[in-house]
This record gives sequence, C-alpha cells and structure tokens, in this order.
Amino acid sequence: MNELEVREKPPADPLPKLNRPKGSGSVHLDALRGVAALLVLFFHWRLAFFQDYSNLSHHNPFLYFTYIVTGLGHQAVMVFFVLSGYLVGGGVLRSANAGQWSWRDYLIARLTRLYIVLLPALVLGAALDWAGTHFTGQNSIYGPNGRAGSLLLTVNESLNPRAFVENAVFLQSLPLPANRLHQFPTFGSNVPLWSLSYEFWYYIGFPFIVLALSRKTSWFAKLVYFVLLLAWGWFVGLTVLVYSIPWLLGVAIRTLPPFPSRRSWVRRAALTVALAMLILGFVAGSLVNPWIQDIFIGECTAALVWISVSGTAVPLVGWYGRMAHGAAKNSYTLYLLHLPFLVFLKAALHLPQVAPSWLAIWPALGVLALSLAYVRLVYLLFERHTDDLRIWLKLRLAGRRRVTADAASHAAN
Repeated sequence: MNELEVREKPPADPLPKLNRPKGSGSVHLDALRGVAALLVLFFHWRLAFFQDYSNLSHHNPFLYFTYIVTGLGHQAVMVFFVLSGYLVGGGVLRSANAGQWSWRDYLIARLTRLYIVLLPALVLGAALDWAGTHFTGQNSIYGPNGRAGSLLLTVNESLNPRAFVENAVFLQSLPLPANRLHQFPTFGSNVPLWSLSYEFWYYIGFPFIVLALSRKTSWFAKLVYFVLLLAWGWFVGLTVLVYSIPWLLGVAIRTLPPFPSRRSWVRRAALTVALAMLILGFVAGSLVNPWIQDIFIGECTAALVWISVSGTAVPLVGWYGRMAHGAAKNSYTLYLLHLPFLVFLKAALHLPQVAPSWLAIWPALGVLALSLAYVRLVYLLFERHTDDLRIWLKLRLAGRRRVTADAASHAAN
C-alpha cells in the first residue's frame, strides 16, 4: 500500500452523529446559499448602476436600508466559506475516519465541481470583456480608469492569456511567496474569482491536516503531510490563512453534537437569535476591523447551520422549499458568471451611474433580469451536468486501471 494512503478497515466513525442536511435542514442550507449568491449579485449590480450613497443629494431611511442590503457582497462570501467548510471539509473528516479516503475520488469530485463552471466562466468572460473593450470605447467602464464609483476593474491589465491561465489554476489574488507585495489579478472584469482561489486552496490544505492527525495514517505519512501543510501555508500567505477561519468553523459543525433541545419552539427561538446575530454582523462592518467582522459572520453562520441541520425535520411551506432549492442550484454559476455580463450590458447600452429613482431603476432592473436569464442558460448547459461528468471520469479511470491490470497480468504470464 502507498504510505500516503489511509489504512483500511478502521474502527467505527468517532464523529458525533449530527444529522446530515436533509428535510428542513437541507432547505434552510439551500436558502442560505441562494440568498448569499443573490447578495453578491445585488452588490455588483448596485455598484455598476447607482451612485455611491455618500454622493447622493438626498438621503432617507428607505435608501439607507436599500444601500445596506445591496452592500453585503463581501459578507455573503463568508457565508459561502462556512457552507463550503461544512459540506466539503465535513466530508473529508467523515471519509477519513471511516477509512474510505481516496485522493483520486476527492480530487475528481472537487475539480469537476470547480471546472465545469470555471472554464465556461473564463471563456465567456473573456468574450464579453473583449467585445466590450473593442466596441464600447475607452470612455466606458472598460477604459483606462475602469471605475464605476466603488466598482474598480482591472480589465486592461488582466485580460490576457497569462491571467487566464493563472485564474484557471487558482492563483488569482494569491501573493507570490518570494514577493508578498505582488498578487495575481482576477481575470478581466470577473472580480468575484478571488474567493474561488481561496476555496480551492482550502480544499487542498485541509486534507493535509486531517491525514496528518489521523491515527490511521503511518508515521512517515504524517511527517509528509505535516511538511506539505507547512509548505501550503507558506505558499498561500497570511490573508488566505485568516480567511480559513470561517471555512474551518463550517468544518467544526461536523464535530458538534446535535442541538440539545428537540422542542420546535426552542429551535425556532435559537434560529431567530442566530439569524439576528448574523444580520447584526452583516451591517456592523463599519464599527469593527474587517477581519473581526468576517470571523464574527463566520461564527454566526456556523451557529445558524448547526441549529438548522440538528434535530428532527419540521414541516415547511412548499413554496419556500422550491424557491430555496432553485436559488441554491444556480448559486455557483450565478457567482462566477454575473459580473462580466453586467459590465458588458452597462457599457453596450451606455447606461451611466445614476441616483436611485423610480424612473432610473427600470433599465437597471432589465439588466438584472437579463443577467439572471443568462446565468440560468449557462447553468443548464454546464453546472447541471456535474454529476454526469464525475461519473464519466470515474468510469474512464476505472476502465484504464482494468486495462493496465490486464496488461500486467498478460505480461506476467
């Protein structure tokens, strides 16, 4: 056996039997993921089409509330990190403790999930950015300044084959280990790609931790994984390490016992408190250090997820489940595809940044509707087939192993 593989036939899984997301818990997680993706969309939509709040000539409570809600894009990414840690990191814990860990299966699952949307996002984003830079003029959002209020783009600097490759291998926003002052840019106008590189490197680094600490791993393998973990930390840098805290909080949910009370009113009260704390963390960013806010959001999201997936399922309104599932299944495609399309329509239709008004909002709402339709189409073409791609790859690899084994057998005879 390869020394880097986990030994087979371990004792029973020592993790607490926290319910897997199903029933009402699954619906709540879908809703959380879908809302987080929409918040990122609304954030960039508002930045692209409406003036910053500080530049408005008139202020009122409704506008203030609207600007707060449409200003939570970064905070929503922390929610994604927690959910990713819970689902992906928790799966690593369980498979390793059950003696079923396989780097091959794990990488197939993760890379198919990432690339089936990332590669189309890079290609489609490149086409939209190229068309925008060539047909809308240097005075548009694609121009040298590349700015629409607080929305700063680096299209002229990063729309090139080198940046395409760097983003395809998840180097965007990472500092070079030899020069911490330089970072790889996100490709073209697709600024949200920064968090995808963080996600990828968490996928790579976390198994090093689990396998290095596992009692089922040989001492030599422990040493190798420990060295790999140190190299990983040196390579990704301090910022990625800090933002791993919300991701690890998601993993920690898998190690917790179920929520202690099965009474529905207690769980509803706890969910309400956790949700209220999460909303407080969302809107209190200007009062604390951004890293402290992000970690606090991670803690509140983890509490919300823990309560949601614990205990018995409760009946839910049918429309809520349908909307939650519909929003969640498009969330990854929505996150990676929306911004280049928004920017292109803004430039192509010559839509300026304006102060919010009942008249000015209609063109922006039209762009928003077209963006959602575009995302839906790309989802149907690519992300919907993720499981099919995984199965095809596993069958192909299994077939190659059988051919190799048969050839070795014939050679031996």
